[in-house]
Amino acid sequence: MKVILRFLVLFAISFPFHLNAQQKEVLDVLNKQAEAWNSGNLQGFMAGYWENDSLRFISKKGVTYGWKPVLENYIKSYGTKEKMGKLEFNEVAIEVLSKEAAFVVGHWKVSADVIQEGYFSLLFNKKNGRWVIVCDHTS
Repeated sequence: MKVILRFLVLFAISFPFHLNAQQKEVLDVLNKQAEAWNSGNLQGFMAGYWENDSLRFISKKGVTYGWKPVLENYIKSYGTKEKMGKLEFNEVAIEVLSKEAAFVVGHWKVSADVIQEGYFSLLFNKKNGRWVIVCDHTS
């Protein structure tokens, strides 16, 4: 019985049928980012971020401001498809704060030669009709 219950819980978590339209739009951005990453396309991955100098990326190294510096950091750390490996997002929780803001928390994992993983919190805003990440705090 416990095995069946665990399966049902995992099944319910895996399929976002209970999400509202805004949550689905935000989740779609994350799914497109993972697809781009897994095909070795850093530019496509960065399409999920606000292309603006006010974009903030927070990590253990500090705060990076701006879309281009964030891209440059990704290129420095993951400049080849082999280094990029496979990206997965798990345990994603999306809270819509307003018609133009959402807060997302989740777990990321990159499987390459070395497995890297951690947690993230993202602030999404709707800019020019599309959801984009305006602040990313990744550990």
